[in-house]
Amino acid sequence: LLGYYKTMIALRKEHPALYQGATEVLETDENALLAFRRSTEEQNILVLANFGNGAQTFEVGQAEDLLTGEDVSGTVEVGKLELKVLELAE
Repeated sequence: LLGYYKTMIALRKEHPALYQGATEVLETDENALLAFRRSTEEQNILVLANFGNGAQTFEVGQAEDLLTGEDVSGTVEVGKLELKVLELAE
């Protein structure tokens, strides 16, 4: 658990949009899925948090998963009680 928090703190320090960007809450098809975008002129970051008992999906276009480094596009699956932090392509 400590490692997870260290990762999240480092992520926040590396990406200014996470601490000084404008916040926009996005609509989702599911009440259990929270989606919001933090953005600056240089960066757009999408945060997806699934509080439900099953996987949820969300359409993202093209992005990079900042927790895994993987490129993602189209529909992203967010697992049960999972958090995804994605940097959106321009």
